[in-house]
Amino acid sequence: STQSTWGLLIAIKEMKAVCYVFLVIFMVGQVSSTDYIIDLDKPPIVRYEGIVNAHKNEIKEAYEALIKLIPSSVKAFFEVLYNTVTKIFFKEFTEEIHGMSIILGISERDLMIMNCLYELKSLCTSIVARDSRGKLLLARNLDFENGLEKQLRRIHISIIYKKGGKEFFRCGGLAAGVGVLTCMKPNKYSISLNLRAMHSEVDTFKNFMLGRPPVTWMIRNILTKADTYEEALNLFSKTQSVSGAYITIAGLRGNEGAILTRDRNGAIDIQYLTASRWFISQCNSDHWNSTDRRSKLAKEWMEQMGPQKVSLEKIKTDVLFKSPIMQANTLATVLMNPIESFMQIIVPNGEEDNATNYIERANVGEEKEVIYYGKEPTINAEQY
Repeated sequence: STQSTWGLLIAIKEMKAVCYVFLVIFMVGQVSSTDYIIDLDKPPIVRYEGIVNAHKNEIKEAYEALIKLIPSSVKAFFEVLYNTVTKIFFKEFTEEIHGMSIILGISERDLMIMNCLYELKSLCTSIVARDSRGKLLLARNLDFENGLEKQLRRIHISIIYKKGGKEFFRCGGLAAGVGVLTCMKPNKYSISLNLRAMHSEVDTFKNFMLGRPPVTWMIRNILTKADTYEEALNLFSKTQSVSGAYITIAGLRGNEGAILTRDRNGAIDIQYLTASRWFISQCNSDHWNSTDRRSKLAKEWMEQMGPQKVSLEKIKTDVLFKSPIMQANTLATVLMNPIESFMQIIVPNGEEDNATNYIERANVGEEKEVIYYGKEPTINAEQY
């Protein structure tokens, strides 16, 4: 009806004003030295029990502060979406959300909102590079424009997804969220997601109703299906989603590195590593029309580094930890070398008076995480 149509448009307009606050909820928790395990062989409803029980209070506190900003019309739209389209097309994910809802005492509808709207305000930098030995490296900064950086840094966690009793893939930064942003399949490939803001909220909701998944859900689905770099590249090239994205993929060696510029239907452009192109970088604008200063500086600093000196450590200190690529709203830096099954998550501690303190959590193909504190590399507190 005309009335229903206007109601939906009003909901969308209101959503635009408040959606940024939902980007962060699924990451709520507490910094821990433990790798959290999600066993994909278990029923979906119980998979997230360990994570949610460990961070229950923190999740609820953040939820209670932010849910007040959600207009009732937006809630009504997601009530319909969750109970129709989502349950039909994404049964596994909705069962996982249902299990978390029972523990948290938060409605499934609201958890659906918190799981689906993160993409709209994430501003990131991703770099794929080939070192002098021919091995592939992937490094990224994860940024959010939400004003809650200090809380989020304290709760960024590492999750290992298992299947058949073995590690299937691992991700950083997700607590109480069923999608994934930064992941690695050990000795296979690694991926990271950057926001590509190109669609109106009206278009996004239309595509939700068509049964297309949020980008983070699409990534997790592809991780479960693709066992090689080539398979992942192929699926990311053609799989539909509700919104556009930049996907960075690093394989094991040689030229197995690419950055895909995607719209809702798949890749519209792919940049590949070649014999002469040893790195590619991506921020949040199309490379053929970019005015992003971060993108320009990332390329300049990588070129200054050179292919003979490049390493994850050098990318970290000489690019990702330098302003303006390292920002006040940077939540985490993630470094990955899939051929060595290495993934390192670095979370600034958010202390205003000493920005050089940081937390490093190193995962080298093991379940045990090592946490240590230090003041290297030195970060200029004024820049940071």
